[in-house]
This record gives sequence, C-alpha cells and structure tokens, in this order.
Amino acid sequence: MTLDTLADYLTAIDGIGELKRVREPVKVELELCEIADRVSKRPGGGDAILFEHPILRDGTRSPYPVAINCFGSMRRMALGLGVKQLDEHGDRITKLLDLKVPEGLLGKLQLLPRLLEVAKFPPRMSSGPPACQEVIWRGDEIDLDKLPILTCWPEDGGPYVTMTMVISKDPARGIRNVGMYRVQQLGKREVAMHWQRHKVGAAHFREMAERGEKMPVCIVVGADPASMYSASAPLPPNVDEFIFAGFLRKAPVKLAKAVTCDLEVPAEAEFVLEGYIDPAEALVVEGPFGDHTGYYSEADRIPRCTSPR
Repeated sequence: MTLDTLADYLTAIDGIGELKRVREPVKVELELCEIADRVSKRPGGGDAILFEHPILRDGTRSPYPVAINCFGSMRRMALGLGVKQLDEHGDRITKLLDLKVPEGLLGKLQLLPRLLEVAKFPPRMSSGPPACQEVIWRGDEIDLDKLPILTCWPEDGGPYVTMTMVISKDPARGIRNVGMYRVQQLGKREVAMHWQRHKVGAAHFREMAERGEKMPVCIVVGADPASMYSASAPLPPNVDEFIFAGFLRKAPVKLAKAVTCDLEVPAEAEFVLEGYIDPAEALVVEGPFGDHTGYYSEADRIPRCTSPR
C-alpha cells in the first residue's frame, strides 16, 4: 500500500497499534515536547503520539493536531518506506548511489536497467486544485501564531517549526533541493532559516545573493513519509529528493506549483509556508536551540525568511 499523505501514515501506524492519542489539552510551549521526550526514550522508541487538542501560546485551542515520534521505531520507519525490514532498501539505495559509468558498450548497457528503475518514478504534477491549497492565507491573514508551532526546551530562542521540508532551487541550473533545516518562528509572518554553510540550501542562497536577487523558499510540514525521510537523507547534491522518494515508494510523488513562486511542493502536504529571503536585509538572531546532542547550540545570525504580501 502506497502512503500518499501524513494522514495515511498515521492510519497505518494506528493499524499496527503504535499510535497513542492524547485527547486532553496540552500546551505547545514546553508541555507537549516534555511528554514526547519521555515517550521517545522508552525501549524500542516508544509510540507515536497524536495530540488532538494543542493549546496555543495565547491559551486558545488549536484546530490542528500535532503528531510526534512518527518515525521513532524501526517498525514505523519500515512501514513508512513500504517494506517489512529497512534492509530491503539497502541494496537498492547502494546501487542507485553508485552510478559510475562503466567502460565499454556492454558495461553501459548493463547500467540501463538501474537507470530505468529510477526513471520510472519521477514526480508528477497534480491535476486540478491540490489538497495543500484548499485553504490559503494571504497578506495580513498570515499568522503563524495560529499554528501549533512548538517551543521544545526552556532556553530555546523561541518556537521552532519541526520536521521541515525546505524547498529551494539552484538559480543557474534549476536543480531542486529539499532539505530538513532548523526554522525558528520570529513573528506572525517571519521565520529564521538556519542552514549550515555546507548545506545545499545555503549554497542556493549564496548564489542568489551574488545575483542580488530575492530567494523563493517553501517550507513544507507534513507530507508522505518517503518524502519527509528523503528531505533528511544525505543525498548527493544533484539527486532530486522527490525522485528518490518515488524510488523508495515505487510510485511518483505528486507535486503542485506553489501559489506565490515557481517552486513545486507536495500536492498532499498539510502545511506549506511560502516566503522569500532578501540578501539585502540584515541577518537576524536565531537560537539558542536544544539540539539532539543534548546541549544548547549557541545563538547565531542567519537569514530571515518573510512571507510575501
């Protein structure tokens, strides 16, 4: 069964008995992550959790639930990637990433089946209005405070958008990148984009800055599990994450054109934050942030991403 949406994945997790629903109201500021931290440290990774009634920072109840620890067990990882054991993908991925062109005609012909396997699953544009654009906020309607964005640790610099898929494009070659970067909310319409210098998204930003052009960015939250995983995978720079996700799923990822720019986003995404980074603007302070290392990373100055008016 192909899992095309986050909802499909949660239903599948529920079906194997690894989803717990929290129906009591839980605050997005510190409370929700404290519960998730304890659960995820249980033997085997603990259950996935669906918080059905998050409480926003202004004390109101969010209409949007929050799912956490979805990939916290080996069984859930395998389920999300459509296999019984993760090792089933091992040989396929190794062969895919070792595409050295052999010498001679015979060697090149032997390479064709491997290339054709990847070519079978390129992303496809969705026909008709995509689900991710059923509700669109524009201009002054945009208010990130209405979303259940989490404050994870007491000394964090602010709330953070977690499990992100940050989509950008090489301005010269048009090659897409999907990365999983740290995104701190700064205000109702602004976030800080923390990509380390060696990341592809950072390289795209430097190229746009040299051109003196604004950089369009889409931040996606909640998509099919293979695409979410692919955003975090250490792929070579020229490997399209959505092609890789299609390769894992053995089915194409459906994309849709963004509303405000020429980037493509997963058509079935839960949320898409569209914005731009202006290299002419001053950098902003981001952090500290309680990192996976168990320590706070220090605050730093990084680019600001703003929603279009």
